[in-house]
Amino acid sequence: MLGTGRPFVVEVSKPKKRNLDLKAIEEIINARAKGKVEVSKLRFTSRDTVRKLKKAENAQKEYRALIAFENTISDEHMRLLEDKLGAFTIKQQTPLRVMHRRADLTRERYIYKLKVKKISAKEA
Repeated sequence: MLGTGRPFVVEVSKPKKRNLDLKAIEEIINARAKGKVEVSKLRFTSRDTVRKLKKAENAQKEYRALIAFENTISDEHMRLLEDKLGAFTIKQQTPLRVMHRRADLTRERYIYKLKVKKISAKEA
């Protein structure tokens, strides 16, 4: 996940400690999971916030991809690619990494915006 990431909620049932230093917990998580996950702005929340998060589960996400072309691509082709691939719908198969917890379905996803940046003569 790119950008600012995703909000999440952790519920602790029958906690033995009720006073926690969230800043210290944030530092421990970030140190132990370096390169895998990063958390920021931990805070206590309400049930209402949990409900809102669950409703926003299909919020807009940001992805990055590397495209390798067989032939050299011109700046004109790059602009054309951006114009043609902006604002359209794709069909997405359930990713293998989540198959154990989600149904294997083909879902429609809307691409709101696409930016193409040239890396080399044959890569974007």
